[in-house]
Amino acid sequence: MKTASVLLLVLVLLPVFNHVDTLAASSGELCGTLGFTSNCFDIAVYSAGIAGKDGEIIGVPVEIDLAVTRGSGAVFVHVEPVFDEDLALFTKISALVASAVAGRRFSDYNYYVLIKSPTAVARGPSLSAAIGLGFALALLEVEVGKPVAATGILMPDGGIGPVGHLVEKIVALSAVAGKIYVPAAEVGAQLGGTSLNLTELGRTLGVEIVGVSALDEVLRHLGIEVKYATADIALPLSEVLVKLASYLTTALERTLEEVAEVCGESAVSELGIHLELLKNSTSTVRAIGYATSALLRARSTAWLCRIERGSASLADLVHLSLEKLRLAEGSCHFYSRIAGFEFGRVVAYSTICLHLLDAWEEFNESSEALDLVGVVRGLVRSVLTANIVAASLNLLSGEGLEEPGRDLESRRVLLLFNYTSALLDSLRVWLAESASHSRHLDLLQRYLQVGAGLTSSSPSLSLAYVLKVLYELNLFLYLTYYVDSLRVESIRGRALVYADLSKSSVVRSLVEFGDSCAEAGWGFSDCLEAYLKASTLGFAITYLSATRAPTPAGYGLVPVYAAAAVLVLSVAIALLSRRGRVFSSPLRRPPR
Repeated sequence: MKTASVLLLVLVLLPVFNHVDTLAASSGELCGTLGFTSNCFDIAVYSAGIAGKDGEIIGVPVEIDLAVTRGSGAVFVHVEPVFDEDLALFTKISALVASAVAGRRFSDYNYYVLIKSPTAVARGPSLSAAIGLGFALALLEVEVGKPVAATGILMPDGGIGPVGHLVEKIVALSAVAGKIYVPAAEVGAQLGGTSLNLTELGRTLGVEIVGVSALDEVLRHLGIEVKYATADIALPLSEVLVKLASYLTTALERTLEEVAEVCGESAVSELGIHLELLKNSTSTVRAIGYATSALLRARSTAWLCRIERGSASLADLVHLSLEKLRLAEGSCHFYSRIAGFEFGRVVAYSTICLHLLDAWEEFNESSEALDLVGVVRGLVRSVLTANIVAASLNLLSGEGLEEPGRDLESRRVLLLFNYTSALLDSLRVWLAESASHSRHLDLLQRYLQVGAGLTSSSPSLSLAYVLKVLYELNLFLYLTYYVDSLRVESIRGRALVYADLSKSSVVRSLVEFGDSCAEAGWGFSDCLEAYLKASTLGFAITYLSATRAPTPAGYGLVPVYAAAAVLVLSVAIALLSRRGRVFSSPLRRPPR
């Protein structure tokens, strides 16, 4: 009877133990060097640096040894002979992204990196894609069996971005690996002074060049898949977008009549390119983008004419902006509460309310504009964004669900908050001496605190705050480290990867909205921000909707094998107990 009780207890507890990640001892060198004999997994990957030789720049392969152990989220880096500060920051980012992609809690592990660089200084950003890949493989306990080489900047949204001197780095890595993973945005570009691209260069070197936009793309190339649930299976988004396009088109028609009245017909003719794009658009989302662009210019023109003629004042526009912002803010709070935790609605509502936070920033920053045109444009943009937020929420709330949707797990939302908070802390250390950046980081910290407090009562608004912080941190790092000409294409490619992974029509719509940006003549930063919002949301959705962590093949059978082993052991104990060989109670002595 007691044996049966023990067996039942073990079988009940087995699923609990199955949720506790353990690390097998690896046969590599770094775990041994660190003195770990168990719960440690290590791996070696390759990247490349550059060095000067005889007045020329050459690539140099860099071996990176990595290990992960059970721990508390500490990241340790040792580089010989010396490393720069960027490497410390991007090693932390790499560990964060790897834990997210691998479906592991970042704070449950410690991360170790050993780099012996043949160059004088190991540069952090270009090594980070390889470091992140190594951490992901170690967390998943995957032995690749062949040298793995990668170069690129790994960003907080999981994107892999361009690096300098890529040709020299590929040449160097061709000596250590047969396949090299590089930023996808650079693969098709022609090499300077030649008709070759990187793919053709790889053939001449005898290696395969694989362009990737994201870390999880590299894992898929290595045969490791992560599964995602559809993010908005129950959301009738297409109907909402059609109604929103109609709403904006009607608003534009009224605004153009107003412009003609207060500014003259010539002012209307200056908007011709935007009206032509809107008229010829065959895409609902692009039509929304063109209408928004035309509305911004038309309403800015109308307000400037009114102010110049004395029929309105700047104070009137400020009051109108505050009124619309507060109305939209009330809508976000109301609809976030009634939406509950249904995944599709939470994603859609949080994306809409993310733009409300942007509108408040437009309002606050308008006072810093250098001229009247800049002030008016900033205020009008905040009014327009607030109107679109309120209209979108009203339209979305009026649509019934096509089928019951699954709920968002609050546990995963908190994990996303922890991820973003750790990233924010890393940047705070890196930018410790910058007062202006410190003030901005303080604001983002307050956003996180407000969002965390809304997790249980208003999940959509809570997620909007964490998306805002993650987006701002992504934007800062992209603007700091990316080459201008490659930013937009690289981020757009990353967003499309996430749209395919999560099958999210919201992410895909944001990408298409970004496509309308350049055609409508928006500024470079506006287009970049549109794509980056899509990429940031895509990363968050895949993180929140992962149905299981990607694991090595066969790992899912471990609980089955364990249960069978327990069953066999229990039967053996029962048989031996009957023969007097094993005693279930320590209080009974065996007969003499």
